[in-house]
Amino acid sequence: MNNLASLFATPTPAHRNVNIPQAKAWASKALEIVTKARESYVVKSTNQLTEDQMLCEETVAVVLFNLGMLSEMGRQEGEAMEHYERALRQSETIGMDEGVAEAKDALKRLRRKGKPTQHT
Repeated sequence: MNNLASLFATPTPAHRNVNIPQAKAWASKALEIVTKARESYVVKSTNQLTEDQMLCEETVAVVLFNLGMLSEMGRQEGEAMEHYERALRQSETIGMDEGVAEAKDALKRLRRKGKPTQHT
């Protein structure tokens, strides 16, 4: 579903921003599903996670980052900031260095743009 969100976000010349709400809907659904899957195990330490559980945790970080990216594309900087911050925390928790770097870069980019506008 997260890949579907990416496809929906790819603008066509005639529909530059029309796809963003659809992409966000798919990404939100992906987050809902992975959150539900996480309920089947308790995270005490990332050292105790199975390979499948670690993949689930990584998916949470990626989906949160993608939601931030989609919010940013839709000029909802406040919402984007929230998603990027959550993606950063998740990436730090599971030791996902690439996720940490990407989220920090995104947050730095938003902060350079100025004070974020609140989402609606």
